[in-house]
Amino acid sequence: MHSRVRKGRSYPLDGQKVFNKLNWVLALLGRKEEKEPPPLPKFGPNPVGALEITGAGRGMALKLRVSESPANEIMVYGSPPQNAGRGYCGDYRFLGLLPAPVEGESDITRLYVKKYGVPRENSKIFIRTWPEENGWEDRGQMHIASAPVPGRGDGAGGQRDGRPGKARRQ
Repeated sequence: MHSRVRKGRSYPLDGQKVFNKLNWVLALLGRKEEKEPPPLPKFGPNPVGALEITGAGRGMALKLRVSESPANEIMVYGSPPQNAGRGYCGDYRFLGLLPAPVEGESDITRLYVKKYGVPRENSKIFIRTWPEENGWEDRGQMHIASAPVPGRGDGAGGQRDGRPGKARRQ
């Protein structure tokens, strides 16, 4: 088995490293350690789509669109609130497993708030997800989504008063 590609390189993993990796994921999920590695599963597609943040303060909701019921468990990682202008984030922490979707959306508000608290207004949140089964992860199907946290009165993150912004004078 090979490691995932980093900086264009991949290297073979020996049995001990594979075993440690699987048990690390199982420990992260709060499951018991395996004595024998489970067979490599066949992963279904990652059905997770866009992140939508509505409301502000304690009434805020973070929802991931889900195109279909996942074939495997989906691991959810989130970033702490970032500057709203940021386009990339490399700081993710495990939030939990994706809750069951309801009407095409999975509500991850509780997972996020438990880890980071209520995010500040006019910041940006990044979420990444990938399938998992019995400690095996399919990071090749990683999906990254981000969305701005609306300010009070923004509705979905636009201008506060509903009017388009004015150009600044030079």
